[in-house]
Amino acid sequence: LLNSLFGAAMVRGYQNNDLKEEDTLISCVKHFAAYGAAEGGRDYNTVDISEYRLRNEYFPPYYEAIKAGAKLVMASFNVLNGVPSTVNRWLLREVLRNEWMFDGTVISDWGAVKELIPHGVAEDSKDAAELSLKAGIDIEMSTTAYFEALPELCKDKNMEKLLDEAVEKVLLLKNECGLFEDPYRGVSTEKEKKTLLRSDFRKVAREAASKSMVLLKNSGVLPLESNKKVALVGPYANNKSILGPWSLDGDLNDVVTIYEGIKNKNIIIEAVETTPFSDINEEDISKLMNKVTTSDVVILALGEEEKQSGEAGSVSKISLESSQVKLLERMKELNKPVIVLLVNGRPLDLTNIINKADAILECWFPGTEGGNSVADILVGDYNPSGRLTMSFPNGVGQIPVYYNNLATGRPKDLLVNEKRYKSQYLDIPNEPLFPFGFGIGYSNFEYSGLTFNKNKIKRNEEIKCSIKVTNKGKYRGIETVQLYMRDKVADTSRPVKELINFKQVEINPNEIEIVDFVISEKQLRYWNTENQYKSDDGVFEFTIGKDSSSGAMFEVTLIS
Repeated sequence: LLNSLFGAAMVRGYQNNDLKEEDTLISCVKHFAAYGAAEGGRDYNTVDISEYRLRNEYFPPYYEAIKAGAKLVMASFNVLNGVPSTVNRWLLREVLRNEWMFDGTVISDWGAVKELIPHGVAEDSKDAAELSLKAGIDIEMSTTAYFEALPELCKDKNMEKLLDEAVEKVLLLKNECGLFEDPYRGVSTEKEKKTLLRSDFRKVAREAASKSMVLLKNSGVLPLESNKKVALVGPYANNKSILGPWSLDGDLNDVVTIYEGIKNKNIIIEAVETTPFSDINEEDISKLMNKVTTSDVVILALGEEEKQSGEAGSVSKISLESSQVKLLERMKELNKPVIVLLVNGRPLDLTNIINKADAILECWFPGTEGGNSVADILVGDYNPSGRLTMSFPNGVGQIPVYYNNLATGRPKDLLVNEKRYKSQYLDIPNEPLFPFGFGIGYSNFEYSGLTFNKNKIKRNEEIKCSIKVTNKGKYRGIETVQLYMRDKVADTSRPVKELINFKQVEINPNEIEIVDFVISEKQLRYWNTENQYKSDDGVFEFTIGKDSSSGAMFEVTLIS
């Protein structure tokens, strides 16, 4: 659900209603398909995945983005069930074109057509071009297999017809964007100066970053009191490289660092020291400890380098560098509150710091206004409201770890009297360190008064349910109320929990908001063994709560 909403929203945001408008862009849905399911978590690696899982988990976000009007689809690098996506006719023609009725343009990824040769499915460049065009690749990106081979290939009338179809799609797309009337779409140096980094744009960037950050832990040290003196230490203390991977045209001179953001709040900064990401030796740590002795609070800005995330950033360990952990441990010896700010582009294994920090704020790569966004949260000008879109593991051995895993025949929570022979780890919990949907703030929200209007429904009926959310804290805050579903008995094994809706409500201290949901039969459907989307008669379990790990529960029976 969540990725489907993200995808559709991004398409609408890029394209708006008229692609000839100068402030619109063509959206490209990528990488089709299942690029994130590479074996071993290694980029460009094999994907071998059932159609059941593709249809129920991986395809929906692509489909919703296309339904929202995306004009371009990029095939992914990876092999999908034995066939590289670039030449996967089932994927590009049967599913994308015939089932989903996509009439836009399909493009290869960078160099992917000639990469069919090392994939072992094409003998040479000509073979690669022929296979790609037949599969439905309209544009070859970067390499020249089409350019080299098409004159010869198009002596075959069937290949010439495929080429005509591909060219037509490209020309239609260019025409829809107005490129024949104005190839540069109104671009000028004057427009660039007026548009880039406008104050209202920076304001939106600042708000977006604040809303994206997730407070993972707070032992009462946040928000900072105005009279507290702070020390700011770590690789991201005064580091402008917080734009994230693939931000190729970002100008670091425009970036607000964490130090600059805190300084803008007129907080007393006793010391600031930007350290290396790794290899911080004991002598340097001792010097740092001496520098921060007069401060009341230590803020550690830790994390991964930009190059450790994004494409080709695969690693075997996802915990912080040992020297950063050592820095945290030594700072705790000063008996001062230690706040950890995390700058990274993926979920991390935080088991080696979770009990050592007094507060942890997941900042991700927060962008140009990142330092101001962090400072807004630290001082309480913004009450953190972000929620995790991914589970954080309790150890790297849990990966892949996700909330909507299928039910097993030997579930740990049901076999309470069985000591060993059940689905469990012997050395860590089954549960993630932080579950999907998790996030805390400076408010304390309590749930009560769950209601639902029916315990049995037919397929043309709806369930109406509601819950009361009370802000028991001192700050006005935003709560993300999450609705999960479980199909208890189905034709196939179904996830133990699935997010089917959520709502955000902003509530003043000591006030109550009633949050309503309407559930239709369509939300209960899945792709089954008969190759169709359907729902099963029987009992469905619904949970309304703060995250995927808990909440108020009720059951409804679906009848024919």
